[in-house]
Amino acid sequence: MKIYRYFSFWLLILSISICLFNLLGFDDKNLLMFLTSPPFWLIETHWFVVNFTHPSDIPMSVIYVLTVLFWFLLGLILDKALRKLKNK
Repeated sequence: MKIYRYFSFWLLILSISICLFNLLGFDDKNLLMFLTSPPFWLIETHWFVVNFTHPSDIPMSVIYVLTVLFWFLLGLILDKALRKLKNK
């Protein structure tokens, strides 16, 4: 079982590296974070602002956790789907 063969591993590593890149201040305008984080897309919509809260009220740590969790879960779904296709 080689872990580097799974999408969940690579997507997790990629999302953590993007969050660290943002956390260290290299992405000061949050551009890379916005382009690679679907939870960030949802938080920035007009619907979210009207129904919940303004995005500036949400701490970046929550956005980091949501981004890493999203990409890890997407990787798990891809791994499971590919495993199913391979077994057919």
